[in-house]
Amino acid sequence: MASESDDKALEALAAAELLKEAKRGREREKTLGTEGWKKPTGRPNKLFIGRSVASAMKQTRYQDETRRSKSSKSSQDSRDKKRSRASPEKTHTSKKDIEEADSRKRKRKHYDMDYEKKFKDKKRKSERR
Repeated sequence: MASESDDKALEALAAAELLKEAKRGREREKTLGTEGWKKPTGRPNKLFIGRSVASAMKQTRYQDETRRSKSSKSSQDSRDKKRSRASPEKTHTSKKDIEEADSRKRKRKHYDMDYEKKFKDKKRKSERR
C-alpha cells in the first residue's frame, strides 16, 4: 500500500513539473518566438571556438600574403615593361655590365660544381655504410 501511494505521489509531482515547464515554455515563446519552446542548450566549447578562430585568422593572413606577393610581382613586371618601352636607349648594355654578368655566371658555375661534388661525396659515403 505504501508503494501505491508513493507511485501516485511521484506521478503527481511529475505532472506538476510538466505543467511548470509548459508555463515556462509559453512565457519564453512570448519573448523569443517559437524558438522559446526549445530547451536552452549548454555553454559552447570555448577552447574549440578559440582554436577555430585562430586557425581561420592564420589561414586568411597566409592567403593575403600570397595575394600581395603575386600582385607585387605582376605590378613589378608591368613597371619593368613600361620602362623598357619608354626608354629604348637604356637597353644598350655597357662593356662593364657584360663583364659583371660574365663574372656572376662564372661564380654561379663554380658554386654549382662545388655543390655537385659535395652531393656526390655524401652519396658515396652513404653507399659505403
